[in-house]
Amino acid sequence: MKSTAASELKHIDSILKNYTFSSNTGIQLLLLRTKASCDFITANWQELQHADTVFRSMTDAYGPYRKAGITELVEYAKAKLQPSADFNKSYVQFFKDGIKTLDDNERAYFIGSSVQVFKGSPGYFVTTLKEVTDKPVVGDTALYGLFSTYVYRQIGNDISDRLTAYLNKSIKDKFTRADTLRGSINEERAWWNVLHYGITVKPDYNAK
Repeated sequence: MKSTAASELKHIDSILKNYTFSSNTGIQLLLLRTKASCDFITANWQELQHADTVFRSMTDAYGPYRKAGITELVEYAKAKLQPSADFNKSYVQFFKDGIKTLDDNERAYFIGSSVQVFKGSPGYFVTTLKEVTDKPVVGDTALYGLFSTYVYRQIGNDISDRLTAYLNKSIKDKFTRADTLRGSINEERAWWNVLHYGITVKPDYNAK
């Protein structure tokens, strides 16, 4: 995997240097995320720690990602560059620092979606690897799926659990009676982005 990622890095760098993305942000995002995954796989932490800079300058990028970049990878690189006795604890702290610019709703979404990706990646990696190895020719989009699932499965369940606990605590600290009706956010519900429920009640006086 490391040699494949190193080879793909050269290809991506060539495209990024010689192609203008003024009208196709989607391709640029895909290439940048693939490059970040390749930097992770090849342990190029010095380069990866700055990978979110370009995301913050992209006006077309989705709000939370424009503010926080690709925190889940960038902060991993920063934690690697500052060794700690408890790497997972260090990484989670870097992660929290990386999303300080997000508001409460964006933070819940970002953490929830990240945890969902971390938890699902081991299974997705196996499926993607089979799809890639079964094909005689592999496109860049397929490689992105392979690289990203390989990367995210390295992060592990312990970090996912710590981020979920942090999210739940941040919500509990602001808990109100109205929140009781909504319930708590755990890993099964963290991906929700519900802003309100619309409920209409029509009494049936004849039947009751």
